[in-house]
Amino acid sequence: MVFETLNFNYMYKLILIPFTALVISFITLGFRVITSKVMLLYFLREPFDKLEAKRARFFSLNRVFKNKITASADEYNQFTKEMHDLNYKPKRTSVILYLGKPLILCATCMASVHTLIWFPYFTGEYNWNIIPVMLTSAFINAYLFKKYRG
Repeated sequence: MVFETLNFNYMYKLILIPFTALVISFITLGFRVITSKVMLLYFLREPFDKLEAKRARFFSLNRVFKNKITASADEYNQFTKEMHDLNYKPKRTSVILYLGKPLILCATCMASVHTLIWFPYFTGEYNWNIIPVMLTSAFINAYLFKKYRG
C-alpha cells in the first residue's frame, strides 16, 4: 500500500539533480585546475592569459598617458610606438575573452557549457532538469573554487 502512494519518479529526480550537479562540478573544477599555470593543460589557457596581459598593458599605458596634463613630442612618440608594438585590438580581444569565459576561463561560467555536455551523458536526455542542475553546478563551482583559491 505504501509503495503505491510514493511517486518513485519524483524521488528519483530529487536525488538525480544534486548528484548530477555535484559530479559535473567536480569535472568542471578538475578541468579548470588542470588548465591553471604550471599544470598539464595550461597550453589551452595560455593564449587567453596573453590576451588579458595585453589588455591590462593597454589600459595601463592609456591611464598613464591620460593623467599627464602636457606631454612633449618625445613622450607622445614613445606612447604611440608602445601602443603600436602592443598590437592590441580592443573589440576583437573583448569578444575572444567573452567567448573564452564559459569555455576555459571562469569556473562559475564553465558550469553552463559543461552541463550541456555532461547532463545528457548522465541522464540520457535533455529535459527541464538541466536548468536546476546548471544553476546548482554554478553555485558549487563558485563556492569550491573560491575555497581553492583561498
